[in-house]
Formats: sequence, C-alpha cells, structure tokens
Amino acid sequence: MRIYTFHMVPGATALGDAVAVKEGFSGLAFLFDILWVLYHRLWLWAVAIVAVWVLLDLALYYGVIDSQTLTIAMIGFKIWIGFSGNDWRRRKLDGAGYLMAGIAAGRDQEAADQRFYDSVLNQRAATGGP
Repeated sequence: MRIYTFHMVPGATALGDAVAVKEGFSGLAFLFDILWVLYHRLWLWAVAIVAVWVLLDLALYYGVIDSQTLTIAMIGFKIWIGFSGNDWRRRKLDGAGYLMAGIAAGRDQEAADQRFYDSVLNQRAATGGP
C-alpha cells in the first residue's frame, strides 16, 4: 500500500484540482534527480543539486577526494534526494497556498485517488456541502 497526501487550494470544490503527493522514497527523484526537480518546478533545489555536483567535481579535480569517495558521495546524495523529493513538493505546495485536504492509501495512485474522492464525497453528503 502506498500513502498519498492530497493538497488543494482553499475554497476549491473540484476534486480534480487536488494534487497527490506520494509519501516516502521517490525512485524517479533518485534516478533522474535534476530532471525530476525541473519537472516539478523546484527551481531552488535544481540550483542546489547542480551546486553540489560542481563542488564534488571541484573536490575531485583538486585532489580533496578520490574517485571512489566521489562515487559514494554521489550515490548518497541521490539517495537523500530520493527520500526528500516528495517533501520538497509538499513544501512548495504549502508555500503556494495549498492546504492538505486529506490522506489516502492504495495499491497505486489511482486507487488512492478513488479513496480520497470517495471520502470527500461522503463527507460532503453527510454535511450537505457542495
């Protein structure tokens, strides 16, 4: 089961406007770090990633670290990005004014979406809301 948080702009009533963000490790952020952050428009993190790459390459060039250490550092850095990427997305949504509208779990995002939509519709039916 995967867990997703759902974020919506305050006052939005269309469930299709909800943004789902998976909890936990992001394999795509791990594998395609810079492309992943650019796709999600996380500009400052893209700059930070490139800066770390440059610093590590300079450290290798000037003999501060060897190639083995560089490889270990890059793998560790990519693992950190994989574990942090979805949290970065949540912070960006919070900064853009989105509020967490709910949490749902499912075998995939489609199942979690369906559970979230069902819970919101049931809640609206119980309260008589839109």
